[in-house]
Amino acid sequence: MFTGIVTDLGKVRRVRRGDMVELTIATAFDSTAIAIGASIACSGPCLTVVAIEDGAFTVQASVETVSLRFVFDAPVALMPFIAPKGSVALDGVSLTVNEIAGTSFGVNIIPHTLACTSFREARPGQMMNLEIDMIARYVARLLAGAAPVITQSPAP
Repeated sequence: MFTGIVTDLGKVRRVRRGDMVELTIATAFDSTAIAIGASIACSGPCLTVVAIEDGAFTVQASVETVSLRFVFDAPVALMPFIAPKGSVALDGVSLTVNEIAGTSFGVNIIPHTLACTSFREARPGQMMNLEIDMIARYVARLLAGAAPVITQSPAP
């Protein structure tokens, strides 16, 4: 979930296509200050840094038809807050929702995320902590008329 400030406009230095698309992006930002596993917004989606080189970083983007897809069932009460291309956090990992079907939603997991999180051990039927997008919560609260109302004026 992006909450940062734009600090640079990068340029794609290299593209490698396979099961995953690997993008190496040149940046004026000090690449030695970028950590492997960092999340960087790249023309919208936040992507995970998997490699660093002088003046550039490499990220992986999943191809939506790749078999790295995970599908989760969610409580009916939370489904209105989950939207395609929206964000959820599962066991603390922020992910982009790819599709919705009934009370299920699917996400893609890049190899770095799979290797560095509990997803590598996830099994069908396992319970996971699901956090819905904070903006969706605020919008729902506003639509429900939960905005504060002044009931008493301050003393003069």
